[in-house]
Amino acid sequence: MGSGKPVILSIPHHLSRLFLPTPKFSRHPASREDATNYTLHIRLSINKFAAQKIKKHTRKQSCPHFRPWYILKMFYQRDLVKKPARTCKAPLGKTIEHQESDPMKQADFQKVVDPEKKTVQCLLCAHQCKIKENSRGICQVRENRAGTLNSLVYGRLVSENVDPIEKKPLFHMLPGTLSYSIATVGCNFRCLHCQNYNISQYPRMHGGEVPGTSRSPEQVVTAARQHGCHSISYTYIEPTVFFEFAYETAVLAREVGIRNVFVSNGYTSPEATRKIAPYLDANNIDLKAFTDKFYHEVCGAKLAPVLETICLMRELCVWVEVTTLIIPGWNDSDRELRDIANFIKQVDPDMPWHVSRFHPAYKMTDRPATPVTTIYRARDIGLAAGLKYVYVGNMAAGMGEDTVCPTCGKAVIHRQGFQVISQNLKGAACGHCHGPIAGIF
Repeated sequence: MGSGKPVILSIPHHLSRLFLPTPKFSRHPASREDATNYTLHIRLSINKFAAQKIKKHTRKQSCPHFRPWYILKMFYQRDLVKKPARTCKAPLGKTIEHQESDPMKQADFQKVVDPEKKTVQCLLCAHQCKIKENSRGICQVRENRAGTLNSLVYGRLVSENVDPIEKKPLFHMLPGTLSYSIATVGCNFRCLHCQNYNISQYPRMHGGEVPGTSRSPEQVVTAARQHGCHSISYTYIEPTVFFEFAYETAVLAREVGIRNVFVSNGYTSPEATRKIAPYLDANNIDLKAFTDKFYHEVCGAKLAPVLETICLMRELCVWVEVTTLIIPGWNDSDRELRDIANFIKQVDPDMPWHVSRFHPAYKMTDRPATPVTTIYRARDIGLAAGLKYVYVGNMAAGMGEDTVCPTCGKAVIHRQGFQVISQNLKGAACGHCHGPIAGIF
């Protein structure tokens, strides 16, 4: 534990500017037993209100290796000034027409906010959409029918692939194994540079249409086993939007010894995070930038919930790796990269950071691909900040893909692209010096 003195970072003005002593993890927690209580001390400082309040929260500790530490608790300006939640309309401003035969499943995490008008609020993600009857949320795949919120994508898969786990990217989760990867359409972000916009934005681009091949959780788990996959990845779009199907599949997968992986934008609500965490082994979370300007203008979201999800996932013993796609002119300054690295270190210095190269895509074609020198500069910043594992991505094979032992400095996993060439691990230890290597091996 550190001295307890706050570390001040440059983060958006409406967030607490407090990061406190670094948590210590010698390895990925292997158990959720022997729970202990711990106290979170929260300090809040919000822009013009100049407010500061301390709150104590005593919660049941779910991870025996997770030592008591001060954790950043995100508050939003709406905690002090109540603003009306955004009301969502049907795509293209039209009333949604549907048939009784349309496949759907009652959604989790909802509440009725206006019984007379049959308005419901979706509590699945940080948008907290208030949805009128016959309308959908921002994700375009959760619809209010007669005052009940329904998922339109339960079991409607548009992508099923067998991928190397390194493609997620996850470098410290069963390296060299295969992952059965699935997705539906829809997303709660609208990123201008989305590489998978053809499925993430499909309902928005096609008048609300929700395509997909019908699959059951049992069929997905069976397919994963038949293809020799050690895990199932819920990926390509934000998996939170098909939460009900992902959750039921994850429960079945866990029963037969298959791991579960999210590749996420981190906008999952705390309630949904706590529900999926017991069945989720790893989560690669995009920390796209460290400013609200980026999240608002590029993604249609906010930074704070993403930071909170990273903290909460790790607290709940989910193995987390972070990815940042570095875009010229948007998030490539030394200051912003240093702030991202410092944030990750405060959560866990063993948490891998993937710094990836941007290539023009979708609606962001006004800037060039990220210079290779920028990617290596970001990697150097992460290592200098004290992160033990920093990797480069979206580049031709070169330096920055190997896992190096933080104790002796020798490579323990040699990679080329998404392929593991060689490993020198003994369990979760370096084969050279027997020093610990964090992750799931």
